[in-house]
Amino acid sequence: MKKIIFLFCLVAAQIFAPNQLKAQEAETPAAAPVIPKQQNCPLPTILFDAGRTNIKQSFYPKMFTVARFMVDNPDLRVKVMGHTDGVEAGGSQLIKKRVEMTINFLVSQFSLDRDRFETDFKNSGVHVKGGPDVQYMNRRVEFECLENK
Repeated sequence: MKKIIFLFCLVAAQIFAPNQLKAQEAETPAAAPVIPKQQNCPLPTILFDAGRTNIKQSFYPKMFTVARFMVDNPDLRVKVMGHTDGVEAGGSQLIKKRVEMTINFLVSQFSLDRDRFETDFKNSGVHVKGGPDVQYMNRRVEFECLENK
């Protein structure tokens, strides 16, 4: 069942037109739950390759999850927080570009309102502890739900 849901999300993220996101509601798995104010939201983390800002195709299903959650919660605002591994050249610019690429993807592919997003580059110093084998986990963008509009 998990493979079917994963494959559906992958296909949906690649082929559904932005304006069809609401129209295909009957075809998708159960809608994301509506969250009360002040509660953390269950949104995924997007990882990036070293020195890169493009969203890998393998993360399209996670981007679809973010979009679906935002469509199901139309008053929700989301903070998009960028991080680097601390050794990447041009770290602060890289963080900003990753956050902007993430927001641009959600706005262009799923017709979400750009005003629903806030950005945060201050958390770039929060690193996952460990050696070089976990450094990739520091090259990420995370989402935080904010109070409703």
